[in-house]
Amino acid sequence: MNGLFGPAAPNRFTLLIAAVSAGVVVTLLMHGLTVIDNYVNTKIQQHMVLDFRSDLFQHAQRLSLALALVGRPELVFLDEPTAGMDPQARHATWDLIGQLRSAGVSIILTTHFMEEAERLCDYVAIIDHGQLVAAGTPGQLTGTVGQLRFRAEAGLDIESLLAALPPASLAKESPAGHYVIEVHGAVDPLLLAAVTAWCAERGVLANSLRIESRTLEDVFLELTGKELRS
Repeated sequence: MNGLFGPAAPNRFTLLIAAVSAGVVVTLLMHGLTVIDNYVNTKIQQHMVLDFRSDLFQHAQRLSLALALVGRPELVFLDEPTAGMDPQARHATWDLIGQLRSAGVSIILTTHFMEEAERLCDYVAIIDHGQLVAAGTPGQLTGTVGQLRFRAEAGLDIESLLAALPPASLAKESPAGHYVIEVHGAVDPLLLAAVTAWCAERGVLANSLRIESRTLEDVFLELTGKELRS
């Protein structure tokens, strides 16, 4: 998507032509692109360098999304729709995609942002090195694993902690000073009491203690590894 439109691209005419070809009334679309043109002109007048990878990149993303939606399609392909966007723009785009889903539009979305996939998608396929490694609904992929997370000093005795927990519990420190305990099913008061008692016996203060479920990002890292890719 980001290769389609450079800073000097005739954005107004791009969307206008697409709208006319789809038989869409273009008055409102013209206003939206005027905002983009004014933004670019302001940057030029201020003698600022146009960095398409930052501010203008977001406008290119929005223009690409607008082009994808011209003509009220029944099927939309979105490739990294929120890449490079600030939080406000990202959430606005998520809201728009949610409205499209509610209207019955089918969406095929590619993303490296696991929160985005978990929030927006009814069905997720994880691909690693060109191979399909897992597929299912977000709930099927994350399963029914409950998590208890807390922060404390690095290097706590994980084996000792596991011995104090119910059978079949898992515990790990990742990254340093961040601890995760996983159990099948929901985290119950007995597990919470066991963890806090173990910490109290050793004079360990558990900070930011919270109960969560396993996320899609956890699943992705388990399946593909945590090593940096070249």
